[in-house]
Amino acid sequence: MMMNTLTQEMLLKASSQWFQICTMSDLIEDSGVCALLPFIKTDTQNQIAIFYVNNEVYATSNWDPVGKAQVIYRGIIGSTNGELYICSPLYKQKYSLKTGICLDDNELYIPVYKCKVDQEKIHILIDASNLEVTQ
Repeated sequence: MMMNTLTQEMLLKASSQWFQICTMSDLIEDSGVCALLPFIKTDTQNQIAIFYVNNEVYATSNWDPVGKAQVIYRGIIGSTNGELYICSPLYKQKYSLKTGICLDDNELYIPVYKCKVDQEKIHILIDASNLEVTQ
């Protein structure tokens, strides 16, 4: 079960802070899962796609900027020239899991989040100064 320890008060006070988003047991190897960020106003920022690939955890926005839907976690993971990517399930753009830059059109990107694993808990670094937080 997904766990989320973000609180409205934490987001309003933070500029950048690590937040627990889930546990390792919530992840599926070589696949993506989705987690909701409560207290985020905009529909394009309130979901995170989390991937577990080659014993590494990656997190991106779940918002597909071309398909205009929260679907990135459902994409296909691949690599080209050593660059791991997630392929949008809608229009098949490939986004780097490390940088978020689209490998097909470098004017497109999805936000990426730094991840760390601490005692089987997945944390992501959120920069709350860039988010619209509900009051």
